[in-house]
Amino acid sequence: MAKQKNADLVQVLAAIGDLGQGSLASIILRKKGSSRAGKIYGDDLTHVLLWTGFHYKTLVKQSQVKLESIWAKGTFLTNTLQAVHATGHPEATLADISAAAQELQGNFHRVLNGKDPLAGADIESICIPEVERSYDIATVVTEPVFEPLVVGGKTIIGAKIYVGKGSSKDPRAAQPGTIYIDGVKIGELILEPGVNGIWAPTQSPRAIAKDIIRKQLPIGLYVRYSLARENLQDCKIGSEASIHAKEHKVPIDPEAVQLLLSQYKS
Repeated sequence: MAKQKNADLVQVLAAIGDLGQGSLASIILRKKGSSRAGKIYGDDLTHVLLWTGFHYKTLVKQSQVKLESIWAKGTFLTNTLQAVHATGHPEATLADISAAAQELQGNFHRVLNGKDPLAGADIESICIPEVERSYDIATVVTEPVFEPLVVGGKTIIGAKIYVGKGSSKDPRAAQPGTIYIDGVKIGELILEPGVNGIWAPTQSPRAIAKDIIRKQLPIGLYVRYSLARENLQDCKIGSEASIHAKEHKVPIDPEAVQLLLSQYKS
């Protein structure tokens, strides 16, 4: 019953997407992964259902409200501390948990005050080569080095292709032809795990606590995929995306769907 309800809600999102208020996208892609010691980690082949074109600032507003709500319950710090201990860090303290939560709140304020539109977003940054930037006082303005991503005659809101020249001198610089897709992840099905698995860096208790808290908040749903053209293997938009995801049995996150629908209620 719940699964059917979630599927119906996704169809509603698809209809909204067809009205140009965002894009419901069902995408099969190969994740970029990360390079460590000559190996690539996290390059899973996956099928994701995304709502693109959703502003990160909106997620921050909702996350701020939710964090204040769960913190006010009185058990937030101790419950998070227990979760950190369960990861193998018995040395973690309540001070670590408090510091992690305050860091997230600080990021929220930076976003809402317009100081950093993506502060605290757990996504890969886009590094535009210096030659393609211009400066107006304190504002950085990039040249028109992006084009929209168009699939089946439809523009995917929140997705773009880097068409600049790149930079051979800066390994961090965006590569020509790279596709960037930002949005809220509604569902995901791993089709083929990366050969080397997921890179598991050594983290401090505070960093682990921040990750645990983020997963409880709307900002934890925000993703960015950075893809070479050949790694975008299939993509359906709008009503076709809803059908595509259902046919491939992509599991849906009902909280993500409800979060998105709450923004489009009349």
